[in-house]
Amino acid sequence: MTYFRFFLGFTLLGLLALAPQRADAQSTGSQAAAEALFREGRRLMEEGNYEEACPKFEASNRLDVAVGTLLNLGVCWESGGRLASAWATFLEAAALAARTGSPEREQLARSRALALESRLIRVRVVVASPARGEQVTVGERSFDDVMWSVAIPIDAGTWPVQASAPGRITWEGSVTATQEGSVVELNVPALEVAPVPDEVELPPGLQQPVAPVIPEEPANPARAAGWAVTVAGVATLGAGLGLGINAKNLWNDANCAPSGDDYYCASAADQSDAETARTRANIATGLLVGGGTVAVAGIILLIVSRGGGDEDEDSTARVRVTPNVGRQGMSLNVQGAF
Repeated sequence: MTYFRFFLGFTLLGLLALAPQRADAQSTGSQAAAEALFREGRRLMEEGNYEEACPKFEASNRLDVAVGTLLNLGVCWESGGRLASAWATFLEAAALAARTGSPEREQLARSRALALESRLIRVRVVVASPARGEQVTVGERSFDDVMWSVAIPIDAGTWPVQASAPGRITWEGSVTATQEGSVVELNVPALEVAPVPDEVELPPGLQQPVAPVIPEEPANPARAAGWAVTVAGVATLGAGLGLGINAKNLWNDANCAPSGDDYYCASAADQSDAETARTRANIATGLLVGGGTVAVAGIILLIVSRGGGDEDEDSTARVRVTPNVGRQGMSLNVQGAF
């Protein structure tokens, strides 16, 4: 035992001489805090207070990752009896040393991890009848289905176990792992289906009122057709009005004078413009008449499609449209009862 303590003390002195290599990218404040935690962890470890020393090394490494910090943390875990944590930490230190170009530290970390492998306690999770989405938790570690039936290193102790899955009753148990180098089987039983909760009928005074269901208004094809016809009529009226304005402007630009029922133009170009203006005016008149008629028909459809509602069944809408077309323009007379 004396020799072992001497060897451990020599190893610690060697590790303590290896100051943690810090990255320049870290902030000065984080480096200062990490260094303070690292020194406090070394002091506690020298006193044999591994329970408080190891968290100090962990906190220091979170602030500033360094190979030296990980090596000291691995020794702390090993000295405190947490062999699985020490093994994983030494492997992490070896990987970091390889990335940072420290072959001596890498070799040291790998040799310490290799020395622990035969002493590791492993747990093998065996699920009797896996449920969809089932998760098994041992302590604070979650075992996914890919980890089942595989011997996973675990620290010594008695750990709570929980198995859960959607729609199943959660199972709870424990596993005890104390013998170094052993493999402990953790058998998880099939999870029972969770019962469907019964609906609780509330007293009349506490029952929530049921909102009335308002039926949707049925589609009215006649109303939709009325809007379509009205829009088409208005568009036609707009086209006729625009063409009529264009015809009037073209006639005004032509150098022509009326002569009886005909007209006389100063040139052939003016004659051509006058004929074009007359043609466009005739087309505009037709568009105005047709557009007005279509628009009125659409309005009638809209009025009729509104339905009787609260009115008597015998009441009907009566509409009469009389178009009047003359030489000087057009008009529409609408008469009806609604």
